[in-house]
Amino acid sequence: MRAEQLTDVVTFHGEGPVWSDSWGGLRLVDLFAGDVLTLADDATVTRRHVDSIAAALRPRVGGGAVIATERGFTLEAADGTLTARSPSVTRTGSPSTATMVSGWRSTAAVLCTTTAPRAVSNRSSRWMPGT
Repeated sequence: MRAEQLTDVVTFHGEGPVWSDSWGGLRLVDLFAGDVLTLADDATVTRRHVDSIAAALRPRVGGGAVIATERGFTLEAADGTLTARSPSVTRTGSPSTATMVSGWRSTAAVLCTTTAPRAVSNRSSRWMPGT
Protein backbone atom coordinates (compact mmCIF):
# COMPACT_ATOMS: atom_id res chain seq x y z
CA MET A 1 0.00 0.00 0.00
CA ARG A 2 1.24 3.47 -0.87
CA ALA A 3 0.02 6.78 0.47
CA GLU A 4 -1.26 9.22 -2.14
CA GLN A 5 -1.28 13.01 -1.73
CA LEU A 6 -4.83 14.26 -2.30
CA THR A 7 -4.42 18.04 -1.99
CA ASP A 8 -1.82 20.75 -2.21
CA VAL A 9 -0.68 22.20 1.13
CA VAL A 10 -3.90 23.51 2.71
CA THR A 11 -2.90 24.28 6.32
CA PHE A 12 -0.28 26.25 8.17
CA HIS A 13 -0.37 23.81 11.11
CA GLY A 14 -2.80 20.98 10.40
CA GLU A 15 -3.74 18.70 13.30
CA GLY A 16 -5.94 15.78 14.22
CA PRO A 17 -7.71 14.46 11.12
CA VAL A 18 -10.98 12.77 12.11
CA TRP A 19 -13.39 10.77 9.95
CA SER A 20 -17.12 10.81 10.67
CA ASP A 21 -19.92 9.49 8.50
CA SER A 22 -22.16 12.22 9.94
CA TRP A 23 -19.86 14.84 8.35
CA GLY A 24 -19.60 12.92 5.13
CA GLY A 25 -15.88 12.39 5.48
CA LEU A 26 -12.68 13.83 6.85
CA ARG A 27 -12.17 16.99 8.91
CA LEU A 28 -9.10 18.47 10.56
CA VAL A 29 -8.08 21.70 12.27
CA ASP A 30 -5.66 24.38 11.12
CA LEU A 31 -4.45 25.13 14.64
CA PHE A 32 -3.14 28.69 14.42
CA ALA A 33 -5.66 29.84 11.81
CA GLY A 34 -8.51 28.77 14.10
CA ASP A 35 -10.21 26.93 11.24
CA VAL A 36 -11.89 23.58 10.67
CA LEU A 37 -11.24 22.09 7.23
CA THR A 38 -13.44 19.54 5.48
CA LEU A 39 -12.11 17.31 2.72
CA ALA A 40 -14.78 16.35 0.16
CA ASP A 41 -14.81 13.17 -1.94
CA ASP A 42 -13.49 15.13 -4.94
CA ALA A 43 -10.51 16.35 -2.82
CA THR A 44 -11.79 19.92 -2.56
CA VAL A 45 -11.25 21.54 0.82
CA THR A 46 -13.62 23.93 2.56
CA ARG A 47 -12.47 26.04 5.49
CA ARG A 48 -14.59 27.42 8.34
CA HIS A 49 -13.24 29.88 10.88
CA VAL A 50 -14.13 28.95 14.47
CA ASP A 51 -11.88 30.91 16.87
CA SER A 52 -8.36 32.33 17.18
CA ILE A 53 -7.11 28.76 17.83
CA ALA A 54 -8.75 25.48 16.81
CA ALA A 55 -6.87 22.80 18.74
CA ALA A 56 -8.87 19.63 18.05
CA LEU A 57 -12.29 18.34 17.07
CA ARG A 58 -14.40 15.25 17.66
CA PRO A 59 -17.83 14.23 16.34
CA ARG A 60 -20.89 14.63 18.56
CA VAL A 61 -23.30 11.75 19.05
CA GLY A 62 -26.26 13.72 17.63
CA GLY A 63 -24.25 15.20 14.75
CA GLY A 64 -21.95 18.18 14.53
CA ALA A 65 -18.71 18.45 16.46
CA VAL A 66 -17.00 19.49 19.67
CA ILE A 67 -14.14 21.82 18.79
CA ALA A 68 -11.44 22.58 21.36
CA THR A 69 -10.40 26.23 21.09
CA GLU A 70 -7.66 28.22 22.79
CA ARG A 71 -9.56 28.75 26.03
CA GLY A 72 -12.59 26.48 25.86
CA PHE A 73 -14.88 24.59 23.52
CA THR A 74 -17.12 25.49 20.62
CA LEU A 75 -20.06 23.21 19.92
CA GLU A 76 -21.22 22.66 16.36
CA ALA A 77 -24.82 21.45 16.05
CA ALA A 78 -25.89 18.97 13.38
CA ASP A 79 -27.22 21.91 11.32
CA GLY A 80 -23.82 23.66 11.47
CA THR A 81 -24.74 26.28 14.07
CA LEU A 82 -21.78 27.18 16.29
CA THR A 83 -22.08 27.91 20.01
CA ALA A 84 -18.80 29.33 21.27
CA ARG A 85 -17.51 28.37 24.71
CA SER A 86 -20.48 26.48 26.00
CA PRO A 87 -21.43 27.62 29.52
CA SER A 88 -21.45 23.96 30.61
CA VAL A 89 -17.67 23.70 30.19
CA THR A 90 -15.84 22.86 33.40
CA ARG A 91 -12.22 23.92 33.45
CA THR A 92 -9.54 24.11 36.09
CA GLY A 93 -6.08 25.63 35.94
CA SER A 94 -4.54 28.97 35.12
CA PRO A 95 -6.20 31.35 32.62
CA SER A 96 -2.80 31.60 30.91
CA THR A 97 -2.97 27.97 29.77
CA ALA A 98 -4.01 26.94 26.26
CA THR A 99 -5.68 23.79 24.89
CA MET A 100 -3.22 21.36 23.39
CA VAL A 101 -4.53 17.86 22.67
CA SER A 102 -7.72 15.89 22.99
CA GLY A 103 -8.97 12.35 23.05
CA TRP A 104 -12.05 10.50 24.08
CA ARG A 105 -13.11 7.81 26.50
CA SER A 106 -15.37 4.86 25.83
CA THR A 107 -18.17 6.91 27.39
CA ALA A 108 -17.84 9.37 24.45
CA ALA A 109 -16.58 12.11 26.78
CA VAL A 110 -14.08 14.51 25.19
CA LEU A 111 -10.93 15.06 27.25
CA CYS A 112 -8.42 17.86 26.68
CA THR A 113 -5.16 18.83 28.29
CA THR A 114 -3.66 22.29 28.48
CA THR A 115 -0.20 23.73 28.47
CA ALA A 116 1.21 26.89 29.98
CA PRO A 117 3.67 29.30 28.37
CA ARG A 118 7.29 28.21 28.76
CA ALA A 119 7.92 30.87 31.38
CA VAL A 120 5.25 29.39 33.66
CA SER A 121 5.69 25.93 35.16
CA ASN A 122 3.23 23.51 36.76
CA ARG A 123 0.17 25.19 35.25
CA SER A 124 -1.21 22.43 33.03
CA SER A 125 -4.54 20.75 33.65
CA ARG A 126 -7.07 18.31 32.19
CA TRP A 127 -10.66 19.27 31.46
CA MET A 128 -13.77 18.33 29.55
CA PRO A 129 -17.11 19.87 28.59
CA GLY A 130 -19.98 19.22 30.97
CA THR A 131 -23.03 17.30 29.88
